Formats: sequence, structure tokens, C-alpha cells
Amino acid sequence: MQKNNWDISQATPPTLDHLIGNKRAVAQLGVTIDACFADGRPFPHTLFHGGKGTGKTTLCNIIAKEMGVTVVEVLGHNVSWQGDVNSILLDLDDGGMVAVDEVQTMSHGAQVALYRAMEEGKVFLDPTPFRPKPKVVQIPKFTLLAASTNVEGLLPPLRDRFQLICELEPLTGLEIQAVLRQRVDALHWTVDDEILAMVASRTRGVPRLALRLFDSIYRTSRSEQATAITKLHAMRTFELEGLVGDLGLSRLEHAYLNALYELGDDGAKPVRLHVLSSKLGTPSETLLQVTEPSLIHAGLLRKFKDGRGLTNKALELLKLNEPLRPPDN
Repeated sequence: MQKNNWDISQATPPTLDHLIGNKRAVAQLGVTIDACFADGRPFPHTLFHGGKGTGKTTLCNIIAKEMGVTVVEVLGHNVSWQGDVNSILLDLDDGGMVAVDEVQTMSHGAQVALYRAMEEGKVFLDPTPFRPKPKVVQIPKFTLLAASTNVEGLLPPLRDRFQLICELEPLTGLEIQAVLRQRVDALHWTVDDEILAMVASRTRGVPRLALRLFDSIYRTSRSEQATAITKLHAMRTFELEGLVGDLGLSRLEHAYLNALYELGDDGAKPVRLHVLSSKLGTPSETLLQVTEPSLIHAGLLRKFKDGRGLTNKALELLKLNEPLRPPDN
């Protein structure tokens, strides 16, 4: 049982064997851990890539536990120059791990310093008024566990130095339900499977999103001092969150589909991203990284060379709703 029986985000799987979904990646990691113990060597530098909330950080922490080493967690956008990299690596224990989230957001210079440290086992200290020449310092052996939602943003020399690359994919609806069941059982919550299925259908196979939404449902139930979570609590939460229908589309997702239908001659023609961005008043990057992956996973959006188009499933949904209307603020 977890320390806090109200925090579903803290009821994390203790070992790889308890992880649900991404079977190929989990198998890769299990084989690697066994090989490391058999040979008495450290875990290899590893890159996890996939969409937001697919469990990259969770895997980093589980690997550290399995290997019995300390892990230092770092946010990539906080590593802005070579000195940041040097400071992190020089403070590590021998054989320690450093987990960098969104590693592609590190500055160019920091990425260069990192791949040189991976390759040479050294860091290079800049000259100072008291030391006019650069200084080379040997660093402890370490393992880099990096997570990225955009591997193309990494410098090729850094990307090429990872010995193990694991791609993480969204989970199926049944896998999301299993993740939620695992967590609520660990916290001794009383929840019907129907409610777990309702959450799974609204969260596009993203565990983090499912856990966040279920945490909101729990808060709704506790606001009424209920001892069990019911379907009414779930429906009330979906309303408060602005999630409408079985797919739980957000306000922006509603607006995106409506714009695509309108600008594409009732969905007959593809529409380019910059046109959609202008119509919605939303940055293209937001649509590309947040809205579109969610709609693609829901089976509502297709990408073409000349733009974006609606699937038959989306067209049927739009026609049923004449058209979809986003929830009120």
C-alpha cells in the first residue's frame, strides 16, 4: 500500500514485471537488465521516445530501482550550457544514473558536452581568470537515461551514442483500464470496471492523462464525502472538465474538427496546418504536438501530403452533431 492512499499518481509499478503495455520495450529492458547483472556491467545509455504521458519517466525510475543505483532527475530545458552538464556529471556517484526529461530541449552546447562525456568519460572545464587554460576532468562512470517527445530535435552525434533506443506507444483501451485497476486496487478504492472503461475511452491511450482524469473523479467523490466512486461522479467530472461524448473531446479538439470540416468543403478536401492554425488562433506547434496526435489516436484525423483530412468516423460524428459544438466555458 502506498504512503498516501489518495494519490493515484504515486501508486507507481515497483518493477518491470508490473508494467502494463509496451511489451516489446519492456522485454528489451528486461533482457538488458539481466545481461548487466550477468556481466557485472552498468546499464547502457538509453533513449526513450514517444508521445507525452506514455510512461518514459516512470520507466527511468523503475530501471534505477531494478539496477539498485541512485538516479538524478533533470529537466532538459534547465540545462542551458556546458557548465550545467559538468555540474550534474561531476556530482554523480560512480555507476550512477542521470535521467533527462525532454532531452531535445537542452541547448546545442549542452548536448555537445553531454555526448562528449558519454564518449570520452570526461568533462571540459572552461578557462577562468585563475586558470587561463581549459581543464579536462575524468568523471565517474554513469548511465544516461533520456526521454524525448521529439528525437529529431536531438543532435545526431548525441542520438547516435545511445546504445538502447525504446519507442513507447499509446496503450490500448483495455491496457488503460488495467493500469487504472492496478492503481485503484493498490489504494484500496472501490471502483466499478464500467467507470474505468469510461475513463479509458476519453484518454487516447495516454496513461498520464487517464490518471489525471481519474484523480479528478476521485476529488469529485470526496467533495461529497462518498466512500465509493460512482458513475455519477464520473459524469459530473467529465462535465466539469469540458469533455463531451464517449470520446471526451476537448474544446480545442471540437473546434479543430469543426474548422477542418468547414474549411475542407464539408470534409471533402484536405486543409493545410497553417490555415487551421490561423482559423483557430492557435500556434501550429500546439496543434501538431498536442491536438493532432490525440485526434489521430481517436481515429478522427488523417494526414496527407497536401494537408489534414477527416476520417469517415469523424464525418459521421460531425453529421450526427450538425456540427459538433464545443462545450461552454
